[in-house]
Amino acid sequence: MVAIKVPDVRAVAGNVTGGMIPTWEMREYLSTILARNIPYVYVRDTRKKGGNKEKVTGAKNNPSLPLGTPFVVGEELVNFAESIINSALELRALGYIANYGICILFYDNPVAKQALSEAGIEMIYLFTLPQLLDVAERNNTHPAELIATYREFLKDPITWNKKRGFEKLESGGTK
Repeated sequence: MVAIKVPDVRAVAGNVTGGMIPTWEMREYLSTILARNIPYVYVRDTRKKGGNKEKVTGAKNNPSLPLGTPFVVGEELVNFAESIINSALELRALGYIANYGICILFYDNPVAKQALSEAGIEMIYLFTLPQLLDVAERNNTHPAELIATYREFLKDPITWNKKRGFEKLESGGTK
C-alpha cells in the first residue's frame, strides 16, 4: 500500500521505540517492491545522553539522504499522532520531505485526524480501531462494555480522558 500511495518514497524513519521494528520491516519490503535501496533512520523524542546527540539517527552525513529526500515516518500504532507529527517536523527541519505517516493500527481519533491535517501529513495504515472493534464485536472476543468504552473514547478523546482524570503532558502523553 505504501509503494502505491507514495511511489517516490526514498527513505523511512522509525519512531523510537515502538515504530522501529515495524518500520524497518516496511523498509525491507519497500526496497524489494520498488527495486531500490530505501535508507532507514530512526527518530527519538529526546536527545541521547551519549553518542552524537542527534534526534534523527542515521541521516547526518549520509550520502544516500540528500536534502529534499521524501520520507515516510512509521509507528506501530497511532492514537493522538504526536510522535508521527513531531518526527515529520524534525525531518522537515533538517531539509527533508515528510508528508506521510505509516502504522499498523490507526485509532482514527478525530483529534489526531485534525492535527495530521494541520501538519500536512497523510496516514497510511493497515486497519483502524473502529474496524478492529467491529471485528471484536462480531466475533465476541471482548466484553461489550470494553468495546463500548473504546467507541466512547473515539467520539471525544479529550473529554473521555478528562472524565478519567488524565491530562495532557507538555512532554507528550498523559498523566
